[in-house]
Amino acid sequence: MQIGLFLLGCYSAANHSQITFHACWVTSISEMIWTNTYPLILWLTYVSGNKVKENVLKAIQHLEDNTCLRFLRFDDALPDLKFYLRIGKDSAGGCYANIGRMRESKQPQVVSLSGPGCEDVGSVIHELGHIVGLHHEHSRKDRNKYIKVNFKNVRENAMLNFMMMEGVETLAEYDVGSIMHYGTYDFSRNSEPTIEVRDQALSFLAGNRRGLSYYDIKSLSKAYRCTGPHGFCGGVISLSLSWFDRAFIHSPRFPFNYPRRQKCLWLLKGPTGSVIKLSFIYFDIKADSNKCIHWLEVRSNLVGQPGPRYCGRWNGGIIVSKDQHNNMMVVKFDSTEHVGYATTGFAAIASAIVTPDTF
Repeated sequence: MQIGLFLLGCYSAANHSQITFHACWVTSISEMIWTNTYPLILWLTYVSGNKVKENVLKAIQHLEDNTCLRFLRFDDALPDLKFYLRIGKDSAGGCYANIGRMRESKQPQVVSLSGPGCEDVGSVIHELGHIVGLHHEHSRKDRNKYIKVNFKNVRENAMLNFMMMEGVETLAEYDVGSIMHYGTYDFSRNSEPTIEVRDQALSFLAGNRRGLSYYDIKSLSKAYRCTGPHGFCGGVISLSLSWFDRAFIHSPRFPFNYPRRQKCLWLLKGPTGSVIKLSFIYFDIKADSNKCIHWLEVRSNLVGQPGPRYCGRWNGGIIVSKDQHNNMMVVKFDSTEHVGYATTGFAAIASAIVTPDTF
């Protein structure tokens, strides 16, 4: 199966190294993005392989849904077109792509999907992420604050993928949940972890292949100067350190049953140096014995990173923000699942405090 993508009149720079499972490096995203047209326009074709074709189209749709990047089809690689992508199985094997546009190349850029797992939707998004300018998140120069790389456990032919990149431009906070971040056992030579997340509570985020994270989207939006409706539907609440400055947030219709097929999202912000304290005074969200039917997600670490989902009944509890975004917290209510019945929901009081020890 082979897929071609054509970018209309766009240029960037990247250095290319041939190595299996390797995405090549450049230093500035502004040097490697596919510019000169806005929005980004590429053309796509395929010749065979229905499942792979379907997954590539899903990956492209995901990029289009979450960024200003746009892909358009063509049926044949015309001989006078130089700036397009060829997505499919490469003779060298493996999953790999260059980072950004290769200015000097006179050949179509290759996105190889030739190894086990390469054809999954998430893997295709990962490789297309490289093509549009995203580096491996775990190779950032500030990674040592968040992860430890165990080189003794890394397969020799993948070693370069774990090297730290000095001087590479970053446009968002470090995100273990980035689709560009490897999992904790990826490319292990001995079934031991290649990456250890320093905050063990966030280990489950590493190796995300569900889709672009909030911070992936943020980086691409900055690089390509995207504008769009990526706001907060539940509202932004700014809190001061005054004891009298409290915010009461609750599920829709509280204290009556909330409506199904509803989403609400709040961004809670305090002054620099403060933390956000969320105190629940009521909690009853629909659940069954195995999973949350509806839920409340609290992002108390990175606000763009998925947080724990809470459901069922509580007798009250307190959650305090931490780490990189001490003075911010995101609270997301989701009742979009229509199965079963709705319950009363939740009510909580949000406040900004100086330290967690003050409660």
